[in-house]
Amino acid sequence: MGKSHQRGWVVLRGKKWYGYYQRTVLDPITNEQKVDVIPIVLGPKSELTKFQARERLEQEVTKQTGTDSGSRVMNDGSST
Repeated sequence: MGKSHQRGWVVLRGKKWYGYYQRTVLDPITNEQKVDVIPIVLGPKSELTKFQARERLEQEVTKQTGTDSGSRVMNDGSST
């Protein structure tokens, strides 16, 4: 599978923030890649702003996928 360089999205449903991100998995029956949308409960609206919910989602995505979406590599011409 390829690396995920995404941040996901945040939605307010009721009184809680929910975060979603996409994960590509291999379907064991058809042997084809498919995209699953993974929901995460981030916390109540009374404790988190939307910005804080986005940061928490980014931490969860990093923890679950093992990749950091915020890090960027500067292209300095030393690699081809």
